[in-house]
Amino acid sequence: FCNKMQIPFEVYAFTSSYSRNDGDKPQYVKSEDDSVLTPHNFHLLNFLSSRMNKREYKQAVRNLWLLGASNSYQSEYRYVRTPSQFTTGCTPLNEAVVAGLEIIPAFQRQNGVQIVNTVVLSDGDGHSMGAYNYYDGDNTFIVEPNSRRNHKVNSDSQSETATYLQILKNQTGCNIIGIKLFGRPRIDGMRYRYFMTDGVVDEKG
Repeated sequence: FCNKMQIPFEVYAFTSSYSRNDGDKPQYVKSEDDSVLTPHNFHLLNFLSSRMNKREYKQAVRNLWLLGASNSYQSEYRYVRTPSQFTTGCTPLNEAVVAGLEIIPAFQRQNGVQIVNTVVLSDGDGHSMGAYNYYDGDNTFIVEPNSRRNHKVNSDSQSETATYLQILKNQTGCNIIGIKLFGRPRIDGMRYRYFMTDGVVDEKG
């Protein structure tokens, strides 16, 4: 749709399995301080972009479709070997959301837009970056950049992800749409609490 209507867009995939041998180095420094978040090693792969010309876009869409088909047991392309860089690993959903704090403002500047719709699609909950501990059950707080607002994180993964999404919305002003892939025929009891979790944002939120 965006491509047809000439609306600027970028499509990224997050992964913890992609690796390169060209001196690729992490863009953050690990800290021994337990008050600092510790993201997993991950990459964002820019599969599609409105910056591509017609030929590049057509080939990129085909590559992305073949990559998905090669990972489906029901596809005729299931015997196509998936490159090792695209195998599954952990789910760096939280890391990708935090990376949006830099990606979205850059996208706004490059394209001269103010309103940005951010669609996040995942097949599972994100792995913790250290903001909660299931076994301790203690509450922790994440300090939002710039505003220094405190966000309470309860002892569950949904609360941690909800906090990062709220910070992303606060800092960039983007609209956020979350989509979770669910492989079962029934979704009874499945709820999303993003932006609705009690206590995620303090009284200043």
